[in-house]
Amino acid sequence: MGKIVGRFRQARLNYQSKIGRVVTMEEVADMIGISRQSLSDIENRNAIPRHKTLAALCKLYGVQPGDLLVYEDWATRRAALAGTVHSTAG
Repeated sequence: MGKIVGRFRQARLNYQSKIGRVVTMEEVADMIGISRQSLSDIENRNAIPRHKTLAALCKLYGVQPGDLLVYEDWATRRAALAGTVHSTAG
């Protein structure tokens, strides 16, 4: 079993690097027509954006939807974390 997870915060940070300046959540929210709180919920994985919002974020950041939303398989994630714990402990 797994879930869809967003990589919206990382996309905003990558966008900042691309344009060479800090871009606040408030600024992004204004550019795409949603509230800062809605964007915060999206970035903090408390909400999945609606289609229109997802499309606007993709256009702004210059990415595809698959770059922002990924399926995370619990078993794969758990195995990866277990491997990380073992490799750092040894």
